[in-house]
Parts: sequence; structure tokens; C-alpha cells
Amino acid sequence: MPPARSTPRRLSRRSALRWTTLGALTSPFGFNLLLEACAPAPAAGGPTSASAAPTASTAGRLQLPTYVSFQGPAPDQPGSDQGVQPVYVHYPKNPVKSVTAPPGRGGQITALTNTVNAPPTPMDQNPAWQAVNQQLGATLNINVVAASDYPPKLATAMAGSDLPELLFIFQGGPSPVPSLLQFLQARCADLTSYLAGDAIKDYPNLANFPTYNWQGTGTTYGSSIWGVPVPRSVLASCIYVHQELLDAVGATLPRSADDFKRLLADLTRPQDNQWGIGSSSTMAFFVPSMFLQIFGGPNNWRLESSGKLTKDYETDEFKAATGYVRDLVQAGVFHPNSASAGVLGADGDFTAGRYAFYYSTWLALSTVLWPQSARLGPNIRIRGVDPFSADGKSKPVFFLGIGNFGNTYLTKNSPDRIKELLGVLNFLAAPFGTQEQMLMSYGLPGMDYQLTPDGDPVPVASNSYVYNPVPFRYLTQYPGVQYNTTNPAEYAQTVHPTELAMAAAGIQDPTLSLYSPSFANLNASLKQSVNDGVTDIVQGRRPLSDLDSIVADWRNKGGDTVRNEYQAALASA
Repeated sequence: MPPARSTPRRLSRRSALRWTTLGALTSPFGFNLLLEACAPAPAAGGPTSASAAPTASTAGRLQLPTYVSFQGPAPDQPGSDQGVQPVYVHYPKNPVKSVTAPPGRGGQITALTNTVNAPPTPMDQNPAWQAVNQQLGATLNINVVAASDYPPKLATAMAGSDLPELLFIFQGGPSPVPSLLQFLQARCADLTSYLAGDAIKDYPNLANFPTYNWQGTGTTYGSSIWGVPVPRSVLASCIYVHQELLDAVGATLPRSADDFKRLLADLTRPQDNQWGIGSSSTMAFFVPSMFLQIFGGPNNWRLESSGKLTKDYETDEFKAATGYVRDLVQAGVFHPNSASAGVLGADGDFTAGRYAFYYSTWLALSTVLWPQSARLGPNIRIRGVDPFSADGKSKPVFFLGIGNFGNTYLTKNSPDRIKELLGVLNFLAAPFGTQEQMLMSYGLPGMDYQLTPDGDPVPVASNSYVYNPVPFRYLTQYPGVQYNTTNPAEYAQTVHPTELAMAAAGIQDPTLSLYSPSFANLNASLKQSVNDGVTDIVQGRRPLSDLDSIVADWRNKGGDTVRNEYQAALASA
């Protein structure tokens, strides 16, 4: 059995408010959406008879769902309260049932979500989807929309009168849904009485979500639970390196900003089509994410000892990070495709070794980089880089993510129907090592996959369900584990030490789970204005001193209003 993970103390709301000197969190970045893929997790027994808990404590504050970990197959490396994911070298043998009776009562259930894959095989031609419906005891009709087309489709659905019963809204990007709270209050079910406190024990697979999953953006606001999260690790993004390129020049991992700059210059060899670092986004993306961490800045917001919130843009650390990236651009260490390349660089530039360092989602290692590098050659060794500080002496900082990829909201309905729909989501959240998760992730044995002697599921054909599953995971799924069928033992040995280092340096955002109407409505334009200015600075088109006026403009056009709304929400919390 894996050790029961207690409520994550460092990631709790109370902990976040205590980290006044450590700062705040930046939401996972927009390109996360393009990297999401299947990953397996833990399970639970049948529903309990617990009745609905009160919606709030006597102080009027929300009771978050009680955390009850799934007591399933023991991992090869344990997880932790700080967000380290349990590691499994092989898929557990003899998967167990986590849901003992069909949660559905017959009939149709409508849902809307997205996918990063091609649309799945239609339900009437998809035996695995049909098998899921049979176990659900209902027909789950999912309107599956390509991720690139999802925002306008979602906006149309939200504006219409005929909403699906289950509605997924992505919260991980820089542009939240405008007026989300007003929409939830008007059109969606308040889930507090069904999920707060011990009430969640009626849905054991949902109770298996660590507390930080319920504190992610859009899940809870004020004293209410609105959404069922799509869990993700709070270890959201990471600096990657080609270890074999370091070995070739006798170099070790960077320990300071100066060390990193020298290393990037040493590894930049245009004549060999090799550069020190590459990007999948604009240069401005790097400043408040990868490089601000190195300089020890706040992760989105910092709650000062005075009680005032300070935005990352306003800090000396942000200015230092901006100047540092400007120096790196001038030194020519960035791959020329940077700022215009695709998610993983043009034609897999990073995996192929055309640049040594890269910053992306931590999930990208399992889903893309690790299997891709194995196909390209046995000597490629991509690793995560442990957090380090600019001066090489201070405690490193690592920005924790929001703990979910988005939320599924239930539109207003009768209490009995809400309970039925939560039972369906409880099924979809079946943990790693369960029969339900095996079915939803890999399809049907023999038809879609077969087991190796070690018990790992391997697709039987290139068109297998495994490669194009029904996106149940974008309605909800299990908490993440680390598991990979490509060189599994080496993978386990690689990821676990990096996760321990990232979690030890992790800082969280004091505005997490707070709602600011101005942020929801203005952030896209405010962020774009700052990004444009920072891009001009790092590209050498404007002086670093212009950052002060760029930040002042952000304050005047809405930044201060956002701050004031968060301050008021903090005070009431």
C-alpha cells in the first residue's frame, strides 16, 4: 500500500498565507494545453453512506473536501505532501475495481470537452467507449472539440440556453473566462453540500484528490465549491537539459546565473547547428517564468509582511531577470527558431539536440520528450534541472502550478441528478492501478493492447485506442503518478530526484482560489501589453529603464484594481 498522503500542508490555503516572504504562483502557461496526455493514478472502494457535510464552518469559511487517499498498489517510490508523485516502474498487476456498482440510472448524459488528439472513433464504432458506458450504467455522450477550436465553442455554449450537463472549462492559461463566477452562480450547481468536508466520502475516487487540487483556479470561490477538478501535479514546469551534451564538454549542471550564462555560451556552436537554449514561446514568456525563478522572485504575487500584495512585474527580481534574458539574447545563445517555433521546437529541435536547454511543462517529459528521444537514439539523455538560485547561495525557488488543468462544472439540476453526475465523475476519476482506469486509458485487452511479461500495456496496432482515447481525462481523472512504458526503470530513476528537488523549493500563490472580476475581464489585454514591452526590451529595441513605465501603465490600466480586489478577497478569507 502507498503511504496515506495527508492533507498537503505546504500547499494548503493556510500555508499559502504563511509564505509571506516567499511569494506567489504563476498559472501554468497556455502551451500546457498542447502537451496534455494520458497519465495513470490511484483508486478507491465503493461509495460510503456519509451524508452531506455543512457548506462551511461556524466561521463561515469553506470546508474543503476531506482527503482520503486510495490504498492501492504500493509504488516503487512514494509521493509526498509537497506534490511529489508516486513512481511506478511497471503497471500494477491484477488491477482492482474501484466502483462496485454502476453510478448511472440509464438514459443519456451530455458533456462538452476538448482534446489535443484527433477526434476519437465515434461511440457507435468504439467498443472501449461502449464498455465504459456499460459500466457507467448510462450513455455518456461527449461533444469532443479540438483544443484549438474550444474557446469559441465554449463561449457559444455558455451564451446559449441549452448547456450540457457536464461542462469543462480550461483554467490553466493566461486568459481566464470572463465573468466566470457570475456564470457559475447563474447557470451551474453549487457543489458545496455534496463535496465539502466528509460529504465527499460518498465519492471515494474524488476524495482521493489531494487538497491542493481543490484549491486550483476555478474550483472554489469564497465559501463554495463549484467545479470538479481535472487534477494535475503542482510541479507544473521544468528546465530540461540534454545531459549527453553537458557530458561531451565535461560540464555539470548550472549552480548560479553566471554559471548558467557561461554554460549556454559554451554550448552554442552555430557551425554545428547547436545552441545553448531554445524557446517554444516569446522571449517575454521566459522572464516571469523560468528566469524569475532563478532570481528568486514572486510566483505571480507576493504577500508582503505588511499585508500588501506585490505583483511580480513590480519587483527588483523581475527587472534583473529581464536584463539577464536581454544579455542572453545579445550573446546569441538562443536557437534562431525561438519565439516562433512550435510547442517542442521546429521539427523536434530540442529532442534532436539542436539546443541543450529548454523550458516546458513537467508533464512533457513523460508524454513527449522521453518517448521521442528513445526513438531518435539511445545516447540521448534528457533530464530535468534541479532549481538553482542566481547567486548560487540563496535557497532556490520553484514556482508551483495551480494543481489542476481545469474544472468540470455541473449545470443546475435536481439533487438526485447532481448525485448521479458526481457518481459518473467519481468513476472517471478511477485511480492508477484500477480496472476502470485501465479501460479508459488503454481500451480493451487483446483488441487495443496486450500485456508484457512485466504487466505493462502495449498497443497492438498503430491505430489502437491507446493512441487516440476518448478524452474522459478532460472531464476529470486520477491524481498523477509517474509511469512510463519506455525504458521504465531508467525513467523512474530520472524523475523522482528531480521532483524531490522541485517540491523542496516550491512556493505557492496567496491569491490562489481568490476571484478578481477585473483579472477575469482585463488580464488578457494587461498581460499582452506587458509582454509586448518586455519583448521589445529583451530584443534590444527598448532600454531596460523602460520597464518602469511599462509596469506603471499596467497599474494604471487595471493592475491596481486587480490588486485591490485580491486584497479585499484575502481580507474576507
